[in-house]
Amino acid sequence: MVKSYQIFVNIWPGRYVEGQKLLKELSKLGINNVVAIVSGENEIIDAHNIIYLDDDAFFGNQFLAAIKMFNSDILIQIQSDAIIHDIQNTIKSCVEAYTESHNLGIWAPDIDYTSWISEIARKKIFLRSRKKAIQAKSSQIEVLNTDCTFWSLSNEVIEEFHKIDFRGIKYGWGLDLIAAAICRSKKLMVIRDLEIVVKHEKGTGYGEELARTEWKLLQKKIPFKIRLNLLINKIVLTRNKLIYLSVKEVKRLV
Repeated sequence: MVKSYQIFVNIWPGRYVEGQKLLKELSKLGINNVVAIVSGENEIIDAHNIIYLDDDAFFGNQFLAAIKMFNSDILIQIQSDAIIHDIQNTIKSCVEAYTESHNLGIWAPDIDYTSWISEIARKKIFLRSRKKAIQAKSSQIEVLNTDCTFWSLSNEVIEEFHKIDFRGIKYGWGLDLIAAAICRSKKLMVIRDLEIVVKHEKGTGYGEELARTEWKLLQKKIPFKIRLNLLINKIVLTRNKLIYLSVKEVKRLV
């Protein structure tokens, strides 16, 4: 059975033009189940469904607003600084992935700039080139974590988010890690499609130290089972990173 979905587009000061362009593109494709989550009440955005937040609302605020309004099978969240070559195919591939799988928790395209690069984030580490990996089998690989620039979550994952106390959360560092830990705890897959690449600029628009402090406080509120799986994912990611960097260094010296 085809899954239903809701799209949430995050827009913030400095990204109003890009956000409006993305909304118009979705509208032209006939995709109407879209909600614009806008930081900044003075900016007029043309959209059927809009949630306005304070000017200084960041990803954490926007994500929590999205899950509060969410009432579908799949939540798709897109940041307005994401550069998507073929958004119609990207959304189609996303929905098909959930429709074809009974235990998919998170699906995302491959983000070209992210801390969670494919070689490190893959559940079973691989060191072949992207092209060889795609040629070898399906371009959809199981990973330990994905990026929030463009990602989607099943309603089963969202239900677990509702059980966590997110009061005081603003920046939202670690929400992707929590989502992945929820998936591990419930034996749900986290998938990244290497054939669909979304571009993302480097840098952030907030102080990383504040976001890091918030993340440390948030971890204390997470239920034990999720916190345990968060730790397991962290250990495997660290192992993968060490292997990846070691192989790169060897190749450089050869």
